[in-house]
Amino acid sequence: LSSASEASPQERAWVAEISQRAAESERGPLENAERTLLLMALRGEVLTNAKVRDAIDVDVPTARLTLQGLRDRGLLQQSGLQGGAAYVLTEGLAPLAGPRLAYRQLQKVVLQLALRGGVTNEMVRERSKLTRRETEKLLNELVSAGRLVRRGERRGTYYTLG
Repeated sequence: LSSASEASPQERAWVAEISQRAAESERGPLENAERTLLLMALRGEVLTNAKVRDAIDVDVPTARLTLQGLRDRGLLQQSGLQGGAAYVLTEGLAPLAGPRLAYRQLQKVVLQLALRGGVTNEMVRERSKLTRRETEKLLNELVSAGRLVRRGERRGTYYTLG
């Protein structure tokens, strides 16, 4: 995914699952640019050649081939032709991420935050959109697994890498 787009853990999990399925197909893995476009489509954007050129900095033929490739894989649906072609996420494709994958992705996000210093419940909630209780459960599991160390108490609680 492009660094310019901040993807939520759920979005990252969805893209990871789509990428894994693509890698297992005969067409092979998705490119970073393709993953970026799928994330845009997941967010409800209608993709056009012009929008793709801006998003992934490619020329007209490359944008067209990229969109058609995602269409041919069954990931995007096309409406219109030539200059009027527009692409949206294939109906029923989102969300695909199962709870396990999404949860593993959430754990990775928390550990990445902890790499930068102490991570708090609030920081995790802001990034993940989890509830306070869901975040506590996630952090407690990472502490129990020895991946994080709990420091401080109550409102002063933060977590560092274990």
